[in-house]
Amino acid sequence: MTAHPGGREVGSRAATSLSAAVLVALAWVFWPTLAGVVERWGDDPRYSHGYLVPLFSAYLLWSRRGHLARSDRRRTWVGLPLVFGGLAVRGVGTVLAVEWVSAMALLPCLMGVGLLAGGRRGLAWCWPAVAFLAFMLPLPYRVEVALSQPLQRIATVASTYALQTAGLNAVAEGNVIRLDGGTRLGVVEACGGLSMLLTFFALATAAAVVVRRPLYERLLLVVSAVPIALVANVARITVTGVLHRTVGGEIADRVFHDFAGWLMMPLAVVLLWAELWVLSRLVSHVPGSRAAARPDSDTPAGFASEHPPGGQPVRRTLLTVGVTCAVIAFGVADGVWTGRWSDDDLDRVATRVANVPKALGDWEGVDTELDAREVKIGRLRGHLHRTYTHRHTGESVTVMVLCGQPGAIAVHSPDVCFQGQGCSMTQQPKRLVLSAAGESPPAEAWTARFERPTVAGTEGFAVAWTWSADGTWAAPDSPRVQYARSHALFKLYVIRPLAPSLTPEGAEDAALAEFNRLFLPAVRAALFPTPDAP
Repeated sequence: MTAHPGGREVGSRAATSLSAAVLVALAWVFWPTLAGVVERWGDDPRYSHGYLVPLFSAYLLWSRRGHLARSDRRRTWVGLPLVFGGLAVRGVGTVLAVEWVSAMALLPCLMGVGLLAGGRRGLAWCWPAVAFLAFMLPLPYRVEVALSQPLQRIATVASTYALQTAGLNAVAEGNVIRLDGGTRLGVVEACGGLSMLLTFFALATAAAVVVRRPLYERLLLVVSAVPIALVANVARITVTGVLHRTVGGEIADRVFHDFAGWLMMPLAVVLLWAELWVLSRLVSHVPGSRAAARPDSDTPAGFASEHPPGGQPVRRTLLTVGVTCAVIAFGVADGVWTGRWSDDDLDRVATRVANVPKALGDWEGVDTELDAREVKIGRLRGHLHRTYTHRHTGESVTVMVLCGQPGAIAVHSPDVCFQGQGCSMTQQPKRLVLSAAGESPPAEAWTARFERPTVAGTEGFAVAWTWSADGTWAAPDSPRVQYARSHALFKLYVIRPLAPSLTPEGAEDAALAEFNRLFLPAVRAALFPTPDAP
């Protein structure tokens, strides 16, 4: 077949220009997401390994650069559907406020850029590095909660058994290990093992990519991250318990929080190396096999590496400009929807939460600060956290009024979030009609009961939560979809401690109703004033 050097050079320049322009446009579109991910690495120790993930991906790109040097650039346009498909996924995630989907949409977009840069060989060059970037993205919140509780329980039970085996008198009480002398080790969420599990999965996957072993050994290496993480975390808690009984709690806590975590990574590396050593002794690799050697050249037989003369340069330039403008236009629409730029109207609406009155009949309210982490997770533009106390009976009710864009406010409900904060749900959510004078239609809310361990024992409380975008408080099955088109969304929590006299199921309904008869009309008038209101 006749070679066409000039055509190959033109095609190479056009593919490089198109992929570079699209990559820059994608970086601008996904910049808020990437900035939030980096911030999460610094705030959440479970994702502190995220700083190393892009570095390893860059190493993979460099080590596999030979694929790109032999790339076939005749059909680079097939990367465009992948790029626009990834943007469509991000659009769905943006509209439905599924942050994990919006972030994961970056991966198919980057693979599309790899196709634009070098066709099939470009995709073969970049896909391992792009796929590995998934380890830098935080898990969906529901997945975090679903994993954290079992991991906490496994760590507590296994560590208690290990401490008993070491000769210490240890008893597990929930997720707390009680030792002699009144020492209590709390296996909290941050110490439950999810951080180690995520880090070791990334480490094991990186090792599986680098080592030259058969596929089944690599898969075994990745799967082994689970037992390695569990063993490392149990060892960490057990050593801390032993130190509490031998050298004192201050030194033990310092080791537990500041030093033991760093030792887990070398331990994981040693265990992975030991696993590879054992596998090498159990299985004999035949020299020259596909498992033992990888040919540098994987050009299909009969596939021409020469490129015919390219099309018109003007057409290629227009394609580059058109695709780049389309990506930028999507970024503008995405930014408008998410409030990437200032949204003065939403900020003005959010200030209404300060108009909720502190005095409601015999109830007097006292404001307290809302946890900064909750403000950040909910992306709140305005919030109120207040405890009302009845001046005669001494009963108390805590309320939270939150305001922001539909999204995090719609999805972070107590049945998920409270359980992620160490509470256990003792009653499944059910709908409750909140009785309020003059309310038509009547306000609806979800309600559930929770318990959480304390130093003094266990305390229970009932929570009612509801949403409103227009003055009608509702409890939809899918608030994410229900309020997707709303500009501003309010969310209301009413939290009441469960005294022993209120333990029968349903008894809290009447207690909440008495407060709601005063509170709901007042909060509605404050948040949704009539046009002629001052």
